[in-house]
Amino acid sequence: MLSIPTHKTKSEHERLVYLAEEYEKKGYQVNLYPTDANLPESLRGFVVGLVAEAEGELVVADVRNREHLTRNGAEDLRALARKLEMLPNSRFDLVVFNPSLSK
Repeated sequence: MLSIPTHKTKSEHERLVYLAEEYEKKGYQVNLYPTDANLPESLRGFVVGLVAEAEGELVVADVRNREHLTRNGAEDLRALARKLEMLPNSRFDLVVFNPSLSK
């Protein structure tokens, strides 16, 4: 079983695993909690939830509960989005949920 990284809550992890399964159903090869070795060179150093690849498309995705959306400030998301804009056929999918509505 995959352990939950310290930067993720249990509910974030569970939703990320579900998201990974959804990408896999659509035919993507998914790498959950990729290391720098599994990221394109320009994205190394970023902490992302998953990377999904299919037919020349790269999707970087993460799940954050609303309370943790600003854990590192929004700058980490903006910086990642800027890097992805420079990569052809790539996008960033961010799933935000309200933990108080999830109980």
